[in-house]
Amino acid sequence: MDFIFTIILAFVVVITIYTIIKVKNKLAMKDIDCKKSMLGNKDYRLAEAKFLENSTLKDYFVMTAYNCCSVKEDWVDLCALSHCINAGCRCLDFEIFEHDGMAVVGTTSMKNGNRRDSYNYIKLSNILSKILEEGFSLKYTNLYKDPLIVNLRIKTISEDFYNKVDDVIKKSKVNNSNRYLEELKNQELLDTDIKNLKKKIIYMTSDINYDILNGSSLGDSINLTGERASSTLISSCGSNNISLNSSSSLFQVNNTNLMDREESINDLKDASMDNYLKISIPDDIKINPNYCYHKKAKINFIGMSFREKIPKDYSLNPWVNTKSDYKDDLLKLEKLGNLNNYIQWFNNNNSAFINIDEDKHSKFTDDYTNSCDSNVMFEHSVTIVNKEDNTKTKIRKYWYNNIMGKLI
Repeated sequence: MDFIFTIILAFVVVITIYTIIKVKNKLAMKDIDCKKSMLGNKDYRLAEAKFLENSTLKDYFVMTAYNCCSVKEDWVDLCALSHCINAGCRCLDFEIFEHDGMAVVGTTSMKNGNRRDSYNYIKLSNILSKILEEGFSLKYTNLYKDPLIVNLRIKTISEDFYNKVDDVIKKSKVNNSNRYLEELKNQELLDTDIKNLKKKIIYMTSDINYDILNGSSLGDSINLTGERASSTLISSCGSNNISLNSSSSLFQVNNTNLMDREESINDLKDASMDNYLKISIPDDIKINPNYCYHKKAKINFIGMSFREKIPKDYSLNPWVNTKSDYKDDLLKLEKLGNLNNYIQWFNNNNSAFINIDEDKHSKFTDDYTNSCDSNVMFEHSVTIVNKEDNTKTKIRKYWYNNIMGKLI
């Protein structure tokens, strides 16, 4: 009997040691992965935004990091947040869950998922402390005077949890009250000169349950509230009009919302949407979206995952029509819409805030070879091209005159 007990005990000890080693190695590898990603884009150093007179937040594209603490699909780390701040992102997106009664940041691999399945988590209080420490310090970013938007997608839906999130935000204000906008909410904030938002944190939540929100104290701390589009915009739209809650100032879409039909892009950029901010959250796909289409829809916050590698084969992107006669040209457009070129777009404009009407990439020159040039690509029937470059001319004519109707 003692012999059997000894064998079992030895087996348990071996399994325990093995598990500890595996966990330790996993932690070490995640740390290495995060540090590698931090070293990746240090060549990009954007300058402080030069905002136009009487312009508002609605007038700008803002460099946005989707799930900005994510190192891998199943791992989050403050190192990734530091990387996004250093890279110049001024809209930081997070998924918020409840764990042991605490508000924590994690990730879910499920579309619109409400259950955290990341291997670990970070306390929301630690996230906000890191943002306050690094987001407004020249030591970490050149953009310390620019507004910083924090998007909280709260996945645990209960009045008690909303109150807990509010408590965390309010505690972070105690020693940093000058960073917060107490009174400006929704439409009033959207009508405010963006210069008055410098050096401020703007809290927004692009996917909120209004019934729960109205019964909680969280509304006191959130500046901008919004809602998520239904599975397709067809059920939300009518005559180019998207119906939103009267309290909403923000509309969240995913990649499918844009790519489900040709009209979606035009619906989103319609004048009826000018009173709203728009954010794209690509939680419906496992890769980064092609930002060109989201730019075309005038999405202010085009969320991109800064942990995603650049694809080697763009034909695997699920929205690409590989049977199209223009497949080769579509694949070239997919390459133009990747993460590197998204970052380059902001780099060419030398700002994390690009005025939609002053975007250098939309002014159609041959200076920006990696520009998706979406404003010109889909709207002009007369193509202005470099006549000496026959290959480029051919591709652009396809883009301008043919492809939009053949995307889906």
